[in-house]
Amino acid sequence: MDWEQTVSMIGSIEAGKKADLVVLKPSTGLLPTNNLIAQLALSESGESVETVFVDGEPILLDGRVMKIDEDALLEALSSLGPRISTVVNTSSH
Repeated sequence: MDWEQTVSMIGSIEAGKKADLVVLKPSTGLLPTNNLIAQLALSESGESVETVFVDGEPILLDGRVMKIDEDALLEALSSLGPRISTVVNTSSH
């Protein structure tokens, strides 16, 4: 992609353009708002992140990860519980 094509795909939020965008919901982690950049860098824990687009693709919408089936992942991880307990209990003796 040459420079002109790149410039035509970035620089504003419009349908069809590539964009990285984070939408925040109000939270105490963003207070005080007199220096929002400092608050984001130093105090925000992630609780305010509601929606994330990377390269124009939704990654997180309304707090739900779009690229991973969270329910299936939690189920798979939960099934590992007994194996982890066995390893931990065996190795601690």
